[in-house]
Amino acid sequence: MARASPKEKCDAWIANHGTRCDVNVFVERLWCSIKYEEIYLHAHETPREVDAALTRYCNFYNGQRPHQSLEQRTPDAVYFAVSELSQAANSRGNHLAQSPTGNEGSAPDGPSAILQSQR
Repeated sequence: MARASPKEKCDAWIANHGTRCDVNVFVERLWCSIKYEEIYLHAHETPREVDAALTRYCNFYNGQRPHQSLEQRTPDAVYFAVSELSQAANSRGNHLAQSPTGNEGSAPDGPSAILQSQR
C-alpha cells in the first residue's frame, strides 16, 4: 500500500471537511471588531492590561453591543432566550410527570391545583 503524499492528504481532508471558510469569515469579523473597537483605540502597556481589556470587551460584545445580524439584539439576549425556551419546554414536560397535587400526569394548573391552593 503506497503512502499518501501531503498534497493528497490535504486534498482528502478538504474533500471530507471543506475549507471551513464559512467558519473563518465569522472569526475574521470578530478579530476585526476587537482590533478596531478595543486594541487600536487604547495603548495597553502590559499583557495583564490586554487580558483585562479583552475580558471587558468580550462582555460588552456579548452583553451590550447590538448586532445587525441578530436584528439589533445582543448575542446574550439571543442565546439566553433560546435557553429559556428550551428550559420552559423541558420543565413543562417535568411538571406533567410530577404534578404538585400528586396526580401524576395531570397539568399543574388544572382544577386540582386550584383546589389545592385554596386550602
